Amino acid sequence: MLTGESLPVFKENELTISAGTINWVEDTQGHEAPIQRLVDSIAGPFVYTIMTLSATTFAFWYYIGTHIFPDVLLNDIAGPDGDSLLLSLKLAVDVLGIRTVLFSGDREEAVATIAKSVGIEKEFIKSSLTPQGKSGAISSLKAAGHHVAMLCQSCCNIEIQV
Repeated sequence: MLTGESLPVFKENELTISAGTINWVEDTQGHEAPIQRLVDSIAGPFVYTIMTLSATTFAFWYYIGTHIFPDVLLNDIAGPDGDSLLLSLKLAVDVLGIRTVLFSGDREEAVATIAKSVGIEKEFIKSSLTPQGKSGAISSLKAAGHHVAMLCQSCCNIEIQV
């Protein structure tokens, strides 16, 4: 292709040209950047490692850990009844880096009781919120860079937003 032409003018082999360009875009689109290959080679095993650690955490605490360390069932994470399944699930999810938050329009005492029964820490609950307040709280989580998955009990549907 000669420079300065309004449309590309293709030349054949053995023709003389005074100037030209090489179309790098087509060449680079077909190749992966070296850093991308490195990232891909690390990301796959990393994800499987974290998933395996989470499953191992669940299995340990559900089948062995609560028998070796029975006092751990007395803390708030295991719920008021000291449920080993709840403790195991909570710890396995923590390994994945997922946090559960509870936004509710109910009064504070009711929300705190519900949160404690399912192992949600106090700093992750908000009560007495209007629908606009819930929307604002969710927007602030998104603005902070968090991924949000919502379960809406009052409208009887599940909405996933990532």
